[in-house]
Amino acid sequence: AITELLVPRARKVIAVELDHSLALSLRARYSEDRLTVVEQDILQFDFAAAAAEAGGKLSVVGNLPYYITSPILHRLAEAHASLHLAVLMVQREVADRVVFMDHGGIIEEGTPEHFFKSPEHDRTKLFLSQIL
Repeated sequence: AITELLVPRARKVIAVELDHSLALSLRARYSEDRLTVVEQDILQFDFAAAAAEAGGKLSVVGNLPYYITSPILHRLAEAHASLHLAVLMVQREVADRVVFMDHGGIIEEGTPEHFFKSPEHDRTKLFLSQIL
């Protein structure tokens, strides 16, 4: 569902998909010039190589499975030099705490209510003003 929204709006979308049948479905639905499907575990994906190939930092959008949320977040933190932005959806059990990172460091963290209603850091306020 996320891919359907991103492909018409983004210059190029890279979908990292472990499920072979879903990868085939995505390839059949979208042209290669708009969508590249990488059949791979996201924990093994080379963000630096993808950023180099794209000619700049990546924006990551994802709906993270509950059982692997923490390893993916750690992987993204490790790859921060290759990332411009990450917008991630997680299940409620994981979302009791929001962490905002910039340049690989934690800028702000707290409950979702604190994060969205009374952020303390100027960088967080700027980010929220641009997306809300």
